[in-house]
Amino acid sequence: MAQNNQKEKGRNPCAEGLDKFLQRFCPDPGLVKSALERVGMAERMRWLTDGKYLCQKGDAADCYWLICQGQIRVEDEDTLVVTRQAGEIVGEQAFFRIGNDPKSLPARGSALKASGDAHVLRIDRALVHEMGSDEKAAWNETICRVLSAKLDEATHQRVGLHKDRATFQTLIERFVCSEGHEAALAALTNAGMRGPITPEACDAVMWFSDIAGFSSFALKLPPKEAGEIVRAIMDVQAEEIASTGGQIDKFMGDGLMAFWRGPDAQRLDAACTSALTAAHRTATRLDELFKTRGIPLDIRIGLHAGRVILGDFGGSDRIAFTAIGDTVNAAARYEQASKRSDGSSLGRVRASPAVFSRVSDASLLAHFEEQPAAFEDKHGRSFEVHVTKY
Repeated sequence: MAQNNQKEKGRNPCAEGLDKFLQRFCPDPGLVKSALERVGMAERMRWLTDGKYLCQKGDAADCYWLICQGQIRVEDEDTLVVTRQAGEIVGEQAFFRIGNDPKSLPARGSALKASGDAHVLRIDRALVHEMGSDEKAAWNETICRVLSAKLDEATHQRVGLHKDRATFQTLIERFVCSEGHEAALAALTNAGMRGPITPEACDAVMWFSDIAGFSSFALKLPPKEAGEIVRAIMDVQAEEIASTGGQIDKFMGDGLMAFWRGPDAQRLDAACTSALTAAHRTATRLDELFKTRGIPLDIRIGLHAGRVILGDFGGSDRIAFTAIGDTVNAAARYEQASKRSDGSSLGRVRASPAVFSRVSDASLLAHFEEQPAAFEDKHGRSFEVHVTKY
């Protein structure tokens, strides 16, 4: 036991990390190890306590280091890039980089700092210069293998980042409309998300829908079943809105808000036809769904067209991309109306004159009453409305 302890005390402090490194990367570990021992390693060893910098970003790259014990953090602007372990080399990229001035050493691109206590071996040109030709060849091949391994690692990380970015984009698409998705990505790319998304004024058709009677109905159901019914209802609306070029602004419990952009008169006409088509198809499909499943529910859809403002109207640290303005408020009133001014019920789809007047599809208009109806909002203001016969 005493003899073993004596061997441990005499053991080179960098042996463990050096052996691990040579076994992994070196074509002839014995040759290179004997060369390093011959030219001397003791004077090139350096102990680092936790948090001690091995080098700072911008320092002259006159060497690189083999980590014999502990860990070294590679940092850029106080952000962790990677942590290297015992048996790995750090700092070689800057050392072999070609500088702008051939008379001066290249600069470090990152800071290197001990993570816990660490022990490193300094490798510089003088050390390699003292090796024999075969030893130099073996060492240079070793470094080439190291760089190749790190290139493979960087490639793998880059592929991972691309996958993460694709996942991130898909996640954004699930929470915001197409307009908000594009604006959010632009803000991330151009401003690091430090500023709000610039609002834009445009003409659009606004859609508001709500499931009549759902709140009281859902209270009688297990939460899971209520959620499944909501998703089924929302899926029908989302499919019809997307198929006609609309964008879902937000889901609001058992309600939904969507819009179709109409940048000019021709495209606003098309948007009105698309929105009315989606509303008719949705109402028809949901009527069948409710009857098939024996669900005592119905849908109300309100449509209005006009000027809106699209943009980020959330807080300073939260994106809330949406449309605002009188057109939006009016569309909500068309959906919320429960009865006509004469007390009779309104149809499932309610289109304002601003929408209805821009639609010329006779087969679509045939589903609506020939004459407009009227309703009053909670403030007693009267609105003209075109409603479906069903």
